[in-house]
Amino acid sequence: MHDLESSQFIGCGAQYDPVFWDRATQIEHVRQMKEAGLSFVRLFEFCWSSFEPEEEQYEFAWADDFVELLRHHEINFILCTPGAVPPRWLTVNYPETTVMQSNGQRDRGDMRRHGCASSPVFMHRLIELCHRLAERYGQCENLLAWQIDNELGHPYCYCPLCQDRFRQWLQDEYDSLDEVNQRLGMRVWGREYSAWEGIHIPVANAAPQLRHAFRRWTSRHWIQYVQAHTEVIRNHSQAPITTNMMAPWHGYDHYDMSREIDIVGMDYYVYGEPGPDRFGYCNPDMDFNLGYTRGLGDGAPFWIMETDVAGGGGKLPPAGKLAEWTWRHIAHGANLINYFRWDCPPFGREELNYGVVGPGTWPSPAADEVKKVCMEIKKYEPVLQGTRPRRAPVALLFSFPAWWKWLDNPPCKPLGKHPMHSYPFMVRRHCHGLLENGLTFDVVGPDQDWQCYPILIIPHCLVMNESLMQRCEKYVDEGGTLLLTALSALYNDDGRAYNAPYPAAPLHQLCGVTCPPYGNLVPDARPSVIPLQRQELHPDGWLDALSLKDTEVKTLLRCKGGCRHDWPVLTKKSFGKGTVFYLGTVLPLEEMPVLYDLLAKQWGLQRRDTLPDAVWMRSRVAADGRMVHIVQNMGNETAVVNLPGLELQEIPAHKTKIFSVTNAVTET
Repeated sequence: MHDLESSQFIGCGAQYDPVFWDRATQIEHVRQMKEAGLSFVRLFEFCWSSFEPEEEQYEFAWADDFVELLRHHEINFILCTPGAVPPRWLTVNYPETTVMQSNGQRDRGDMRRHGCASSPVFMHRLIELCHRLAERYGQCENLLAWQIDNELGHPYCYCPLCQDRFRQWLQDEYDSLDEVNQRLGMRVWGREYSAWEGIHIPVANAAPQLRHAFRRWTSRHWIQYVQAHTEVIRNHSQAPITTNMMAPWHGYDHYDMSREIDIVGMDYYVYGEPGPDRFGYCNPDMDFNLGYTRGLGDGAPFWIMETDVAGGGGKLPPAGKLAEWTWRHIAHGANLINYFRWDCPPFGREELNYGVVGPGTWPSPAADEVKKVCMEIKKYEPVLQGTRPRRAPVALLFSFPAWWKWLDNPPCKPLGKHPMHSYPFMVRRHCHGLLENGLTFDVVGPDQDWQCYPILIIPHCLVMNESLMQRCEKYVDEGGTLLLTALSALYNDDGRAYNAPYPAAPLHQLCGVTCPPYGNLVPDARPSVIPLQRQELHPDGWLDALSLKDTEVKTLLRCKGGCRHDWPVLTKKSFGKGTVFYLGTVLPLEEMPVLYDLLAKQWGLQRRDTLPDAVWMRSRVAADGRMVHIVQNMGNETAVVNLPGLELQEIPAHKTKIFSVTNAVTET
């Protein structure tokens, strides 16, 4: 990854498909883009068949003309490699290049992402095209960046080529077949393998440890896919390379992928399907997803590669929401925001969805708002240039190995309609508790450096290896404050359970508590109640059978009702120069602010930074110390804010204000 400290603030752009339109329409679209203030467009992610209509027959003149049209209007472009949509001639002539489903059927290519990256033919043809694209466009003066493919990480492929690569990975990862059988638990139900050739990609009912191993291999598989692209591109171009990850998506480890690219790029759609069983579509989720994206680059600025402008399925965000979301992205560290999309397609799977204009050149109701946002951001680009998000006092750990384990064998009821949401939903609850108390947070990975944060929260991290646990011990010993929660440190890197008690050693010695691997509250049990001053908290499906094993452990909360009466729920212990807290339950989303009010007082954190309710703020800071405060009033009435070094300022309802180091105030 390049030095993200120096990454430039770029502003707003949009995705565009020139192959949909004739030349006259392209010219009018580009004129409209310029008028709207777009800094760039993203191109070509689905254009393999247009670049190579027949095998080894290339056509670039149409793309040359469009790139020149953009250059003439002083608009930059992001060039996407088109591996997401292999052309029909490739999949027909070489059927082994298509993804195979678990039932043995090949994908017919009716959607996208149907090419198998284990196929030598697929990779040869794709990398050859990428080589030609890099050679032809790598030195273009208006080339802004490269995007590798489009939303990698799915689907899973079960073809013989992937089977062979998975087996080879197992042979490289483990010393022998006996070790595979032992460490992955294949002796359960007599499933030991007697030959490497007998190992198949696991399906739903396979051993959970084998499924965990397959997820680890899949992550490595997609990282190698990106490496193959970056190697050929960097031979011809110095433009930065990114890929559009999805926030968050479990197909590969985003932390590992981020080390292979120059700038973290993320797709995040705010205006999806609102509701308690959807992940990612309310303000706590926005702050988590954007904080998570920032965390992938160790707190550096990032790029939003796709986000809402006019929603899919005929949705249109309420007036003012586009500006609100865009400034929220920027406040969290986005230096580039790419709206999906400029042109509304007249046909195909996404017909009549999204676009700012069209079908054709008709400006939609979103066009004026896009223009207003783009122009506003251009005006304040000098203020934002050279800044990055200010570090928060709290770090929240998010782990992909833990997520994979939640997918394969969740210890308590899944949260959300799909098991994919379980672990992110669990983490989201802690985000909500922090945000409702005005506490900002950064998201960190297990292998990142979080020693600089005074407070570290590790929520429900099922998989914790010995190295991570030792780092936690060192963190507290050197003065850090750690909050560890139920359902942490049950499994090692193989997804195999540690010997009881839990959390696994050395964490139960660090916390001074132990518990068994079960804590589900049975449906017919009496309700459990945790009294807190004049309020009550209610365990949501899980309550550890905690035992105190150290006389220095203080109990801050106890269960005072139900079948587990008088059990410890929240404990505190001093260790070295620091303090460790243990939360032995899962609480409902709406009760998390009460818990974090208690914890904030224990931690001595100043809540809300003197901001009133419904007011949100995040700051960006430059190397020389100058600050940019981005303040949003989400309420229905004017709010008065008191920021350090500034006079009292009024923030109108549903407005964003930017406070610069010179005390200049702007409103959007």
